[in-house]
Amino acid sequence: MIIIADAGSTKTDWSLIDNTNRVVSFQTQGFNPYFNNTETIISGLKKDFPDDIDYSLIKYVYYYGAGCSTEKNCDIINQVLNNIFSNSVLFVSDDLLGAARSLFGNQEGIACILGTGSNSGYYDGKNIIKRLPSFGYLFGDEGSGAHLGKMLIQDYLSEGIPELIKELFDKKYNYSLGDILEGVYKNSYPNRFLASFTSFLSENISIPYIEQLVKTSFSEFFEKSLKKYSSFDTPELACVGSVAYYFRKIFQEIAEANNVNVIRFSKTPVRGLIRYHCNIEV
Repeated sequence: MIIIADAGSTKTDWSLIDNTNRVVSFQTQGFNPYFNNTETIISGLKKDFPDDIDYSLIKYVYYYGAGCSTEKNCDIINQVLNNIFSNSVLFVSDDLLGAARSLFGNQEGIACILGTGSNSGYYDGKNIIKRLPSFGYLFGDEGSGAHLGKMLIQDYLSEGIPELIKELFDKKYNYSLGDILEGVYKNSYPNRFLASFTSFLSENISIPYIEQLVKTSFSEFFEKSLKKYSSFDTPELACVGSVAYYFRKIFQEIAEANNVNVIRFSKTPVRGLIRYHCNIEV
């Protein structure tokens, strides 16, 4: 048996595939080694894992995780997995390689992640051969849920938001200034807090202010990330993540304005990773 994990900052999707290609899927909370230490991740996973898993039967574990772009962070996750899957062969890499393998298989192209955070990289069919540093929600993550939420909250707090949007926002959340500041500055996961407002944006996307906010965020993603791959010969681009998926119409519009061909939007990389590692469709 093998198990595949797609670990984001908000949630982790696990797929257990047995010797008959039966797939059992489940979710746990998300973890990021930039924010969580080994003990916290281990205790969280053991609490969330189904009780009926026989870990001794799992031969391979393929873990693709947010924050696993450095050797130090990969070591943290290796320690976590070794504590749980002590009899398994472990493979740990970042979520960008997982996205690329899911979206392109063994073909080349630019893989984009647009979820709680954002990232991109040029994939040659085997490895990510060019990537840009991901600076996180404070200094980057353009096009992500955290970036969209930060833009909305900045306008809300500075009274740069249309009155209609303010009324809708207050009706949905009823947050005080203190609630918002605590969510950003005291919350253990401020990026998740900011990204939580994408549901509000999606519900009201027909309002011109919100549509333009999303367009601006995606335009910044193209300007600060995707244009850096101009040295490659007009490769195809594909996107994974809830933000890319639910706002794909706007993303496609921005892509066409930049003469970029988007071949695929996937909400999660799970199906593609199962296909890549097991050569089966689910």
